[in-house]
Amino acid sequence: MQKHPTKTPSVKDLLKRGDKIAITGGKLVIEAKSGKPVPIDWLKTHKAQIINEILRTSGLEAYEYLDYTANKYTVEKGKKSGGVHMSFRSLKSGKMARVYFNVNLTRQRNTKHGLKGSALPKGHFWITKNHDLYNAWLSLGLPPLKRLSSMHDYMGHFGQFLYNLDIDPKTSKIIDKKLKTLEITAEQLRKLFLDPSASTESPSSTSTQKNQNHQYNTVQVPDNCRTTPGQLPDNCRTTVPDNDLSAALMPPGLQPFSSTYVRSHELSNQGNAYTRDNVYPLSTNEKSVQDQTLEEWLDAYNAPDDFG
Repeated sequence: MQKHPTKTPSVKDLLKRGDKIAITGGKLVIEAKSGKPVPIDWLKTHKAQIINEILRTSGLEAYEYLDYTANKYTVEKGKKSGGVHMSFRSLKSGKMARVYFNVNLTRQRNTKHGLKGSALPKGHFWITKNHDLYNAWLSLGLPPLKRLSSMHDYMGHFGQFLYNLDIDPKTSKIIDKKLKTLEITAEQLRKLFLDPSASTESPSSTSTQKNQNHQYNTVQVPDNCRTTPGQLPDNCRTTVPDNDLSAALMPPGLQPFSSTYVRSHELSNQGNAYTRDNVYPLSTNEKSVQDQTLEEWLDAYNAPDDFG
């Protein structure tokens, strides 16, 4: 029996067979025509190329979060203030973008680790609910945090999303510090790929919509850290201090695409999945996608009990 090649199906082919594809809240969402969840192994293998095809065809620019640095920066002549610089990179052109947020870099009280006013460890900082960084967090639809004293532990969560950013071409700074997620509806993608002459609305027109209504599934901070070549940043944490965060990130009910969103797209919460190549099978008893025949892949695709 001839093995099925690992070539990624085109977005057009997926749409022609009745699947729905969208980028919702900055995440790729695929819903099979049957309503059954897409195999996670298949998604891991083909996600990057599907996203790249969407960006290439739509002409949209999308950015991914890379990392941050925490330090004292010059805010005006002769004056420095604690802050974080967040770095983003375009998936289309590779150009960089950055945004600066004020934060606190010194201890707010005496502890066994140091006196009030002493410097926190490298990469550590804290904020309050009045800081712009916290407003940016909430604007993405992420849940309120209980422990703003350890905001550095949560920075990896920014790696969940694709961003549509307005960039100052002279400074590469994000205008007004607005972190907007990329939004392309299923209907827009259907028209773009299957009936481009009928498409009158640019996909980018939805990218400015508010994100407060988006709900996200659980995330693991270490996997949200940078996966491009180079040393891992200091903000790559191995624990999540707030035990309620994972539960808060779970959607309370099923929304359009949510069965796939929760069950098949938890990989979209694993950092910069668009570039990572460390893909592992779900079970050692299962064949990888690369080793499956076309018939085996289709059987797996249509078997709901295998991917619950």
